Amino acid sequence: MTAVSRDSSYDNRYCLLLDTAAARSAAAVYDMQAMQIVSCVDSLIGKGHAELLLDQVAEALVGSGIVMRDLSRIGVTVGPGSFTGLRVGISAARGLALALDIEAVGVGTLEALAFPWLRQGGPVLAVQDARRGEVFAALYDADGGVMAPAAALSPAAAASLVPQDGRLLHITGSGAELVGPLIAGGFKQLHDYEGFPQVAAIGAIAATRQPGEPVRPLYLRGADAKPQAPVAGISRTGLPSA
Repeated sequence: MTAVSRDSSYDNRYCLLLDTAAARSAAAVYDMQAMQIVSCVDSLIGKGHAELLLDQVAEALVGSGIVMRDLSRIGVTVGPGSFTGLRVGISAARGLALALDIEAVGVGTLEALAFPWLRQGGPVLAVQDARRGEVFAALYDADGGVMAPAAALSPAAAASLVPQDGRLLHITGSGAELVGPLIAGGFKQLHDYEGFPQVAAIGAIAATRQPGEPVRPLYLRGADAKPQAPVAGISRTGLPSA
C-alpha cells in the first residue's frame, strides 16, 4: 500500500491554535498565508478543558477541510491565566507537535489581548482581573514593543505603569474597569471587558513568531487552589485521629 503523503501546497500554511488560559476553551485552524481563521470552535466552560479540548481540535479540523498531518505549526496561549487550563493547553500542544514533528510556539495572553489595538495612536495596557486584589498587567507601545513586562500587580500599581504624556491610551482586558478609573488625565479607550484574546490575534502572533525555547507556561503567581485544612479529629489519611 502506498503511503499517503502530505500535500506540499500546505507547507507553512496551516497553524492549529489552542487557548485554554481562562474560562474559554478554544481550538482553531489558522491560515498563515491568508492570515485569517479558517475554522474555530470555542466554548465558555469555566473548568473541564482536558475533557473538551481534543474534541474541539477534531471539530476545528473537520470544519477547515484538512487533517492533522496538514498542519505546519501549533500556537498555544501560555498565560498568564488559569493554572490548570494552561497545563492542559500546553501539554496538548507539546504532544501534538511531537507526534506530528512540527513546531509549537507560545503566545502570551496579554500580548494577544493588546494586539488588535496596536498602531492606533498610543500605548496599550493589557490587564486581566487576577482576583485576590490583583491584576495581571503588561504595557506595550503602539508598535507592540514591551514597555512593562507581564506582572501580577495591584490595580494602583498597574495604573502607575502608564506614562503621563497626554497620548491616547488603550486599555483592554477583564481588568480594564478596575484600572482605568485609577489612571489620571489623558484620553482613554477601554476595550474587551470579558478579557478573552481574539483568536485571530493569537493566530497572527503565532504565524510570525520564530520558534525558540520549548513552550512553557507563564505563571505570575502560585495556583489559587490551597491544600485543604485538616478537620478536627480526622487524620490526613481519612482515619480518625487518636
